[in-house]
Amino acid sequence: MPFAPQIRKYILQALDERILPALTKQAVPQILAGPPWDFSPVESWTLRDKYLPHKNRQPSQLTWAWKKERLAATRQPFFGLVFDGVVDERIGITTKMAKEARTGFVLRGITAVRLHAPAVIFFPAGVPHRDGSEPFCDKDHSGFSCSRALWIRVTADAILVSYSESDMDSLFSSHSLQIKDVTLAQLAHAYGEELSYVRHEGSEGAQGLLLLIMKRLRRYLFDHPAPFANTARTTSLLPHVRSVSDENAREALCRRVIEYIEIHLSDTITCKKLADEMGVSPFYLSHAFHKITGITVMRYVQKKRIEAAKLMLSDNNERISDIAALAGYANIASFSGSFKKHAGCSPNEFRRRFARRSPSKTKAYSRRTNLD
Repeated sequence: MPFAPQIRKYILQALDERILPALTKQAVPQILAGPPWDFSPVESWTLRDKYLPHKNRQPSQLTWAWKKERLAATRQPFFGLVFDGVVDERIGITTKMAKEARTGFVLRGITAVRLHAPAVIFFPAGVPHRDGSEPFCDKDHSGFSCSRALWIRVTADAILVSYSESDMDSLFSSHSLQIKDVTLAQLAHAYGEELSYVRHEGSEGAQGLLLLIMKRLRRYLFDHPAPFANTARTTSLLPHVRSVSDENAREALCRRVIEYIEIHLSDTITCKKLADEMGVSPFYLSHAFHKITGITVMRYVQKKRIEAAKLMLSDNNERISDIAALAGYANIASFSGSFKKHAGCSPNEFRRRFARRSPSKTKAYSRRTNLD
């Protein structure tokens, strides 16, 4: 299981040895997996000559899921740059997408495309694509596996870079680096918009933007040698759409919520904010969390904050106001009221009972408390 510094090393090596030289020296085929469709730069064939039905939004990380066809659609746009080997991808076209397409010629159903390195494919948000639950293989076209590729998911102010090796399944089990760089995210969005206006191979504008993104990514990785945020979960880029029970999905969601709460305990946390971070509705988050843990989300947040405050009160001599801020409370009054409600005593009383200090520090603290 690679750690964040190793992933950073792999990505820098790929950028220096393969990606940047290819983008600089040659026209790299770039496929837009959404309207207006144009798969002419690469090999493609039809798997199903019938539009997919439009699906309602699912209460999960995915926007839509077509389990029968093993297709999924994400909430955020993402793109992959294949720099070694061959990748097969499936792209679905729904009835709604066909109506909204600004072109007279619309491919139908499910189309397969084959990407020989170097090649790039960009998926706008909501476009059905291969979910990765099993390697793709067609009776007339033997499935190829990806040797090496970079996959980048785009959010409003950050990108999630995933390095994949070997087969396509490793993409979904690989760890990713979350890079908080607004400029990189803006460039990635601009790249998708540029592709939507260009329908031929070797677009100078799109390739120029892509080269700029990769150069900035390299500079960012080179200038930040410290370990990055490693997602360390198997759903880092594209969540699986396997035949798992709803209970397992709820448990996975709760684990992610608990992890987020523990990391951001000092920040302002609301049910809506948590739901937005998890990509689900507040109602679904509340229902799933209560079903698994037996308590509400905000009750759990309060519980963790009080536990953290107790630990700080017993282990250090920080001021009560500082402990309140570190525990995520807006002011000392709300902290004291919440603490007394859950612990049965005030923060000062708890500290007097359970503080771990040397005798000299205890006497000094007692004199200071009496003066206060």
